[in-house]
Amino acid sequence: MENKGYPSDWVSQELILEIQRETESFSLGGKVLERGQQLKVQMDFSITGRGMAFKEMHVQLSNSNFAGLGLSGLGKDYAGMAAFSGRVSFSECVDRSSLLDSLLKELDQARKAQGEPMELNQYKNEYIMNKNSLENFRIEAKALKIPEGMIKAAEGLMEKGVDKIELFGQLEADRGKLDLTVLMKKSGQSEYYYLNRFELAKSNARPLEKEGHQYLVSGPDENGELKTKRFDSAIQAMDFFKAQKTDFELATGKFSDKDIAFRDVLATMKDGKIDYVQKEFRTTFYSPVIRNAHYVDRGKGFSVEQAANMLQGRAVFRENMVSRAGEEYKAWSQYQFDQPKDRYGNYTMKQYGEGYGFDLKKELSAYPIKELDKKESLEKLVSEMQNGNKPVVTLVSPVSGEELKLRVEAVPRYTNLNFFELGGKPLKREELQKDQGQSQSLMEEKGKNKGKSQQQDNGLNM
Repeated sequence: MENKGYPSDWVSQELILEIQRETESFSLGGKVLERGQQLKVQMDFSITGRGMAFKEMHVQLSNSNFAGLGLSGLGKDYAGMAAFSGRVSFSECVDRSSLLDSLLKELDQARKAQGEPMELNQYKNEYIMNKNSLENFRIEAKALKIPEGMIKAAEGLMEKGVDKIELFGQLEADRGKLDLTVLMKKSGQSEYYYLNRFELAKSNARPLEKEGHQYLVSGPDENGELKTKRFDSAIQAMDFFKAQKTDFELATGKFSDKDIAFRDVLATMKDGKIDYVQKEFRTTFYSPVIRNAHYVDRGKGFSVEQAANMLQGRAVFRENMVSRAGEEYKAWSQYQFDQPKDRYGNYTMKQYGEGYGFDLKKELSAYPIKELDKKESLEKLVSEMQNGNKPVVTLVSPVSGEELKLRVEAVPRYTNLNFFELGGKPLKREELQKDQGQSQSLMEEKGKNKGKSQQQDNGLNM
């Protein structure tokens, strides 16, 4: 039920006892709010020797905001003229986001049966769904930390009514950039849009060093004329180049008449076969691209920021993980790059729960970090690290007493922290700790916690 968007408290202890008393059928339900509309829901189930079966769903749309748009005047057959009731029967329980769509479709069918004009009703339904869809999308996209430019681009396409939306953007990475693709789909029954998933991809390509330069893929079109396609993404450029079947060239440079002659050729192909790859580009060209997709549910799941950091090898912390049994729990998660991917082509995750022995605040307290002195700066630091970032901290050297600007990273797998110079050089954490005796006690305590804990293997609600 939670996966369908309904409150878990609809299943009460009294209901469970009733089912156990060999009842032939039972119902559950209540009120939910969906896109500003109040829905009263009742789900009917039957009980057989093999288990439970969903039969049908009864829904009522009440307290409607449609009144201001004239959609509550449904005729004398509808009590109160401000509510619409109907039965929606499906082979399985309808998810909460689709329920209002289904009910509105039945509402239009009812109005059509009464001889009311459909064009006006359809227009007003679509207007409301667009408005609510835009509002919900903004909330979900910001919760997932999708870049603002991509959010605005999506809103423009939603207003045009595009059925399937695929947005491309790039994120800063430790080295170069990550490709981000956001995928959305319009409901088949209304103008409502669903943000289903986003995908990330990383390659070994170095950033383009010169301003205005792009990746250029040149070759003949279907008429034999030379055409050049431009890319900001090395991954997209390589994918497009490798898919060609004739004579093509992959290069970097500026796309203009005066600059194209000075392009830097990275690879070429003859009759669809690679015949040259620049020596400095070979590792990037032949190394596999690291890709992963994340499925989201109404803005819940790993954020783009968290997923990007995991793709770069770091761990992130979430408080709202959901097990296969539907129970919430807290855990650090990290991709297992050395394990086979799942059936969807994504990396599996290793999780480190509360019993594993990693306490981020306690680890930080072992180092003379100035940001720990104030509650606000401490909470900000913890939040950054839980999202998988490597924030800059000010550490007072136990040896010289001088202040050092360093980056710090959480490593729950080994229950410790990593420190780096701003240029990326790793440092020995033992030389940065406040007190070696305190460090030894901390290590002994970690060993005891690890021995008692069991590794979590719960499934993720991604």
